Amino acid sequence: MAHIAALMPLLGVRFDPAALKPIRTLPKVGPLGYGDVRAGILAVLRANGGSLTYVELADGVLEKHGITLDVPARRHFLQKLREATHALARQGAVERESALKFSEFAGLQRWRLSQTLFRPR
Repeated sequence: MAHIAALMPLLGVRFDPAALKPIRTLPKVGPLGYGDVRAGILAVLRANGGSLTYVELADGVLEKHGITLDVPARRHFLQKLREATHALARQGAVERESALKFSEFAGLQRWRLSQTLFRPR
């Protein structure tokens, strides 16, 4: 932007960089910023010290940021939280409390911090 601003007076154009609005190539989908969901999951698990379900994780993250969502937005946020939790599991930061198989619906999946990365004090 600085190069453009320096070139415009040479061309005789009055140019104000503050008048330009940035174009978002990816629309903001959720209520939190980039990376806040994963960081929030880790913070909530660290503060709790135990295992939490997806709903408990979502409640903790939203409460930490002081956000309340309506039902469709909460459902969408819960799906994004599930995706972020599985991404953290692939990285080894969180682990499942118990390995539920695909057809098992007896209990809710609970997550905890990785015992190898985050050792208890």
